[in-house]
Amino acid sequence: MAETNQQAEFGRYRLIRPLGRGGMAEVHLAESVGPMNFRKQVAIKRLLPQYAQNKRYVQMLMDEARIAGSINHPNVVQVIDLGQVDAAHYIAMEFVHGVDLACVLQTLRMQQRPLPLSVALHIARCVGRGLHAAHTLVDADGHPMRVVHRDVSPHNVLLSMDGEVKLIDFGVAKAETNLTMTRSGVIKGKLQYMSPEQARAEPVDCRADVFSLGMTLYKMLVGRLPFSGTNEFQIYDEILRKKAAPPSLHRPEVPERVDALVLRALRKLADERFQTADEMARVIDRALAALEPGYGAPELAAWLAHDLPQDQRFSPPEDDDFRSLDDPTPAPIAAGSFDDARIERLTRIEEGEALVPTVRAAIDGRSRERRAGAAPVHDEPPPTMQLSIVPTVSAEVPQTTAETDPTGGAVRAEVPVMPAPSGPTTTRRSFWVMLGVIVALAVTLVVLVAQESGDAVRPTVVRVAPTPETASPPTDSPSQTPPTSPPSVVTSPPTRPPVAATPIPATAPMSTASASAPRVADVPTKAWLTVSTLPWAWVHVDGQRLARHTPVVNFAVKPGRHQVLLVSGDGREHSVEINLKPGQRLTVSHAFK
Repeated sequence: MAETNQQAEFGRYRLIRPLGRGGMAEVHLAESVGPMNFRKQVAIKRLLPQYAQNKRYVQMLMDEARIAGSINHPNVVQVIDLGQVDAAHYIAMEFVHGVDLACVLQTLRMQQRPLPLSVALHIARCVGRGLHAAHTLVDADGHPMRVVHRDVSPHNVLLSMDGEVKLIDFGVAKAETNLTMTRSGVIKGKLQYMSPEQARAEPVDCRADVFSLGMTLYKMLVGRLPFSGTNEFQIYDEILRKKAAPPSLHRPEVPERVDALVLRALRKLADERFQTADEMARVIDRALAALEPGYGAPELAAWLAHDLPQDQRFSPPEDDDFRSLDDPTPAPIAAGSFDDARIERLTRIEEGEALVPTVRAAIDGRSRERRAGAAPVHDEPPPTMQLSIVPTVSAEVPQTTAETDPTGGAVRAEVPVMPAPSGPTTTRRSFWVMLGVIVALAVTLVVLVAQESGDAVRPTVVRVAPTPETASPPTDSPSQTPPTSPPSVVTSPPTRPPVAATPIPATAPMSTASASAPRVADVPTKAWLTVSTLPWAWVHVDGQRLARHTPVVNFAVKPGRHQVLLVSGDGREHSVEINLKPGQRLTVSHAFK
């Protein structure tokens, strides 16, 4: 392969300059050379030399070409050619003259400027349409290919200087026709943008991409993700358990409908999100029409040319979405009430807006195993913190108003609102109130008579077993947990040990001073173990497997030495010995490589 003026001949292409480099491949700007001095610029993606002879990576590249090459949509980058030069396999794709969304967001962050709302909504709408084209893809025989991108993020969205929005990189996409099969328990994609089911390495369908698109839109609107941390363990925990706050909490000018559509896309359960990317794109289109009617490619091109100078663009780091240890950004304090009924009202597709059906059957390695006759794998997913409060208005049942915490889903206040009394209802209530007062007086009289006759009623003293909260208050978020090696997290509020009630014998001496003096806490008889892994794993303590896989939070064990064995979904193991003191909380974290 000869080089001339920093250019290199590559088959029938001429490599001009590198555009980027990933874990398995590199991308070059190239020219397609033909007769009559024909020239056309393309992007060449070729495997790195160390993977050129690896059959698995070659098949992954062919899978990407097969999927992307079958999609014919203006919001998906087009694949032109698939081939091999010497030992190097490559894909030739259309060259998009522009910048990726991650660079745009990083540039605005350095300039301390927000992305305009219209720009964010237009980009998300285009990505949703491109995703829907992939999700509804069929093969030559008309069979659904069940494509799932699995890596929707700002790094994989290109913005051309002509105002086009292109979804790229189907390198980790999943489809029914893939030559490669992802091992059970292996996570593919960027963890920061993954849906809960994808982060748990469970089967995924198109709704996992809807969640990732919601995360991308959130990042465009707010400049940060709703779930963050200083390491992957903290992010993993927040994705599984934390409830996203409305974007307007960080950026007040975000409209109510945009808040609702983002929160619906980010629901933990796939059945509660938008069921197709097309459905989400249509709701975004409605929100954009109310904000800036007619916004499209010309307006985006004008914004890129005017507000994004060439010299301000640079490649953001891969860990751009991790929170630094000294991040001063405060946590949300309060948010408006966004119950399910309100979100449904604001994001409902009106009658007559027909949706294109999408095949949502989950695709992963297990489906292939089942077709081959292997026994299916059953695992219990960890619980998600879902809370739905629907106030009931009735003449006989009090109405309850509740405010929910957008970051945790916990009820923060519950105030009964009683209907105004009227008519016979007031009379019946007065009768029962008077009857209750009479009964209370009668019981008091009986107690006094019993005391005078010598049959004294002695109180019962309750001994409360000490809890770890007594020694140190629980942390509210994983980011407050002292880091260990590897970094550890506490994934949910602690569980209190049982309270033991012991009655004092009637013969025991009783005095006012001893009854009012505080009791000394008993010595703890238990310790608590929290286990977090990437990806999920079964936990064995002293040879006994626990009933659920990770994350395991505050599992009560006896103090002393224990052997903990972690077994991932694909059989990888990690063993560690721990020594717990009475009342201690210990977190074990491990990332399988």
